[in-house]
This record gives sequence, structure tokens and C-alpha cells, in this order.
Amino acid sequence: QAVGTMRRSQDDTNPNRREYTEPEEMEEESRTTPNTPQQRNRKTKTAKYKDRKLDRFIQALSHERYAKQGHHYNFKFNDVLQILIWIKAVLMTEKPLVKCLFPCVVVGDIHGQFTDLFRLFSYFNDGETAGYLTQRYVFLGDYIDRGKQSLETIVFVFLLKIKFPKSIFLLRGNHESKPINRVYGFMNELVQRFDQDRGNDMFHM
Repeated sequence: QAVGTMRRSQDDTNPNRREYTEPEEMEEESRTTPNTPQQRNRKTKTAKYKDRKLDRFIQALSHERYAKQGHHYNFKFNDVLQILIWIKAVLMTEKPLVKCLFPCVVVGDIHGQFTDLFRLFSYFNDGETAGYLTQRYVFLGDYIDRGKQSLETIVFVFLLKIKFPKSIFLLRGNHESKPINRVYGFMNELVQRFDQDRGNDMFHM
């Protein structure tokens, strides 16, 4: 499993702030084209591992304990770091102006109401296929803050974007901002769920 490392920042005024460094093997893999059989085999194994990981998390978070009853999922810190690496790679390939074909579902503020997100998906569930698989979705931002499941919400939409980049579109709202997140709850949620140091580390990534 490839995860990044944390180190103390040299130019940050906060002595407790640590800077996230992406793993060298992932940086190298993103820069090179697999030309040898060994490289192609490695890329295939990495893609399969990634798909299994994404499927496992999507299935776990879709369980009614989290999606309907509002419980917190027990995230591992390194798992969330890995998801952040993957979503960054996806979003960096997109232009500021995204284009989405019709028909599509436009989703407004969620604000950490994970159960509301799944209630929305249930409207488009055809009985056999989950609602997030049957439509294109454009999210207008404000995924976090205020609600008690901000982490579940933002991680789940990230998972969907990584898994289905051509049918899930993520825009930024006014709550995709660190000053706002400090005031309206997301930073506190991270600290409570991981601890002071790791919560702060994740908040600043």
C-alpha cells in the first residue's frame, strides 16, 4: 500500500504543522509510461488494487449503519491519505470549467448530511442498481461543515469521482475554504476523529 509521509514544514509559522509528501513511487509512476512488461504488470496490479480498495469503501459506506442511521465510519488515517492522493490526481486533470452531458442531476449543499445524500441517491435507484450508478451528478459544493458526518460525505463523493470520473463532477462552494471550515465544524470533526496532530495534518492537506 502506497501512502505518503508527514514531515515538519520548514517555512510554516506554526511549529506543529507538518507537510505532506507524496510517495516517490507514485510520483514516478505518474511521470513514466510503462514500456517494459514489468512496468505494465506493476501498473495492472496497482490498478486492480485501487479498484478493490475503492469498491470496498463504497460498499462499506453504503451500509445502512452509516448511510441511513448516521453512525461514524471508523476510518483509518492512512486510508484517507490514500484517497486524497487519488482524488488529487483525478482533479488535477480537469479544467476549471467542466462540461457535463444531459441528462444530469444537480446537487446543492450537503453540509455533512450523509443520510440526505443517500436519500437523494435512493430516488434514482432502479431496484437493482444503486442510484449513484444510474445518473450523472454535478455537485455544486458545500459538502462539509455543520453536519455530523462531514468526513463520510466528502470521502464518499471523492470515491465516486475517482471510480466514475466521467459521471461525477465536483465543484467548489464557499465552504471549500479553510477559514470557513475552521469555524463551521469540519476541522473540529477531524481532530475529534483522529486526534489533534493527525486531524490538523489532514485539515491542511
